[in-house]
Amino acid sequence: MAVSSGETDSLCSARRELTVRTQRTRGCSSMFRSRLGKVRPATGGPRMSYYLLRTARDFAAANMASVAHSDTTGNTTCDRWTLRHLVNHVIATTEVLGRVSRGEPISPEDIAPDTTAERGYSGADPVAAFHRVSDPLVRMYQQISSSERLTCTLLQLPRPPAPLFVSLCLLEWSVHGWDIGRSTGRTARIPVPLAETVLPFATRIGAGMPHQLPSFAEPTDAPPDASADERLLAFLGRSPRQGDETTTELADDTAVLMSHEEDR
Repeated sequence: MAVSSGETDSLCSARRELTVRTQRTRGCSSMFRSRLGKVRPATGGPRMSYYLLRTARDFAAANMASVAHSDTTGNTTCDRWTLRHLVNHVIATTEVLGRVSRGEPISPEDIAPDTTAERGYSGADPVAAFHRVSDPLVRMYQQISSSERLTCTLLQLPRPPAPLFVSLCLLEWSVHGWDIGRSTGRTARIPVPLAETVLPFATRIGAGMPHQLPSFAEPTDAPPDASADERLLAFLGRSPRQGDETTTELADDTAVLMSHEEDR
């Protein structure tokens, strides 16, 4: 197959970006492994895409929108945390994961829940503060995903697993997004494709031992007919089932599986 000079330049650029991403991932992965064990990014079940990451961000932001009209000193689905603590944790953890994705050094204290819960978000608008730290992450992974598609298509290579920071973002934004929604009276459920992707990753983190992410709780029993989102929430210590909950619908341009033609 003949390759034009423009395609060659694009391929070289994509290779360079993948090399940078690999170096950054290697540089920051040791700290996470020391805290999470030898955890691999989510690869089982529906595979991740940029669109799924964007869905998780939008789900968290939509639930966070009701915080401004709620009592931030009230209790939440996270034991020991008020609504203020929970929102602080989501925003601060996202900011730290952004630093990790850029290859910046962090300390274990930076990511510790007791630290993130006490870091105040900027200004009076938590949604704007969340978007300031989450949007750059989503845009960066969009660029990585596009480069991987180009490189893997031209070289006929399989897609590599998503970086660890992406798996952690999906976990944080989906489950804590649900926590914020439930704690402020919203009843939206975690979208099924999102829950199906996060659940295998979450089970690997806590398999056979107390959870290594202290912002989550010990597993509870899921009903025999539980859906993916209910099993995910039960595994992380939540009581997911309420009769008035509604499922969050995914727009066609918001979240798709990796097997979708656009992500091949």
